[in-house]
Amino acid sequence: MINNLVAGLGCTYNKLLVSGAISNIPLEPSIKGGDNEYLIQRPEPGVELWFWAETATLERVLFSLIRMVDGASVYTGELPSPFMHNMHRLGVKAMLGEPFESKEPIKILRSRGYGVGEAYRLTSAHLVNTKVGFQYRNDDKVCSMGFSLINSGH
Repeated sequence: MINNLVAGLGCTYNKLLVSGAISNIPLEPSIKGGDNEYLIQRPEPGVELWFWAETATLERVLFSLIRMVDGASVYTGELPSPFMHNMHRLGVKAMLGEPFESKEPIKILRSRGYGVGEAYRLTSAHLVNTKVGFQYRNDDKVCSMGFSLINSGH
């Protein structure tokens, strides 16, 4: 499933639906009652698909790997190799090298401290416009990971 979703980055909701890559689950606004740039589908617990609202194009596939808030869903399914559920920042760097992008520590939750975000370009020939990103907790464990377009065109 994940490989199909990642390969589907840049495709429209309708194209992904017709191809069977996604289910016919309604898209929800990313912000309730506001002007939304993104619409989200949650096909299973801990997974979010982010579509650019203007074109319904898939731009991000996100996975929650550690419960950061009571009641939040965590993804428990398989991850594509070489990724796994219990990853640490040093292990990610050993696997992927130096990050393509790095964000300074940000407050991720009042009770959880600060975390860093890093992204790496994917080197597969058919994923040249794709990166994988990781959000780390303050203890450097990966709490979420996602695949997204490097250049969305907007």
